[in-house]
Amino acid sequence: ARDFPPGARWWLFAFDQAYTDAGRPDPDHTTFHVPDLYARAVADANADRFDWVASIHPYRDDAASALQRAAQGGAKAVKWLPSAMNIDLRDRRSTAFAEGAARLGLPLIVHSGEELAVPGAGRDAFGNPLHVRHLLERGATVVMAHCGSLGHAEDEDRPSRPRVPAFDLFARLMDEPGHGPRLMGDLSALFQRNRRPEVWRAIVETERWHNRLLHGSDHPL
Repeated sequence: ARDFPPGARWWLFAFDQAYTDAGRPDPDHTTFHVPDLYARAVADANADRFDWVASIHPYRDDAASALQRAAQGGAKAVKWLPSAMNIDLRDRRSTAFAEGAARLGLPLIVHSGEELAVPGAGRDAFGNPLHVRHLLERGATVVMAHCGSLGHAEDEDRPSRPRVPAFDLFARLMDEPGHGPRLMGDLSALFQRNRRPEVWRAIVETERWHNRLLHGSDHPL
């Protein structure tokens, strides 16, 4: 923390385990695990610099109570990485959790697009940006991590379901009426060398999105 600019505040992220479809912990498909209690303890010990973000798998039996504890403990948001954690945003457990998060005023930070750093459960199709609509329909505020800036996903809005750049689907969501300030993107990793220039040029040049884009460091990448 001593290397950060004076006065800067940073969000420290927890990261839940992968879970099976039946709602049981899946250590064999968990790349790493940072419990909420650990992230909160580190943030509290450095309260002049850090806030913390919870990570709660919606398939957990205690998901609702864990969400309440996170809100009471000062969490600023909840982080999901669907492909690594095995979270289908269309699942009723995910949408019910989104509704609960909306009631508590906690945004969901959801990775969208291809995932290369955290293989986990390997459910690549769960990174489809269009699946975020199911959370928005339940009133949630969603930050789409990395703006869907890597890989391809099925365009489920078209009968032939062609695979298109995930970023194109992110852009479609950002321009859909009705989402307004409840849909945002974060810029973490967006300017790394493995992103296409067309992506960051679109981000820079599309001024109508700028008030819904958040800085993210993606440290240590």
